[in-house]
Amino acid sequence: MTGEPSDEALMRRFAERNDAQAFGLLVARHKDELVRYAARFLGDHHAGEDVAQEAFVRVFRNAASFDGSRNFAAWLYSIAGNLCRNETRNSRLRPLGMGSLPEVPSFAPPGPADDIRKAFARLPDAEREALMLREFHGMRYLEIAEAMEAPVGSVRGWIHRGRLRLREELEKEARS
Repeated sequence: MTGEPSDEALMRRFAERNDAQAFGLLVARHKDELVRYAARFLGDHHAGEDVAQEAFVRVFRNAASFDGSRNFAAWLYSIAGNLCRNETRNSRLRPLGMGSLPEVPSFAPPGPADDIRKAFARLPDAEREALMLREFHGMRYLEIAEAMEAPVGSVRGWIHRGRLRLREELEKEARS
């Protein structure tokens, strides 16, 4: 991305000058990954699209409150994560964590993707969310901490325990 403005610079341009092109670039850069994140979190692609759209609406409305020293992606994922948690609390959707994996047809024998989806769904919420941000979205620990509004030490612990639990669950599935 040499020569291209950073996300933070684009957000400042949008907040200070109401630069619609800057906002459009932010949406273009982050929309697909944000939809995948929300879809994995909620276990439903359409709900993930709705959450991503609402997250961008909130970024638009709250542009003036953006702290320029903060990582834009972490702020965006924090908004989306809160929306996902609200959605699971207020609806019957169960967060599966792997919603964007292909569904296994009912006539097909269960396979590795199904085992991973089930094992991931059994992780505690914080472990599942931290692992998703790290493994699927490539975020660093500090960015995850900002997105989850938690100390870095907690994030490290959630990721470590989540990996251990995931491994245990998959080993248990393999033995059965």
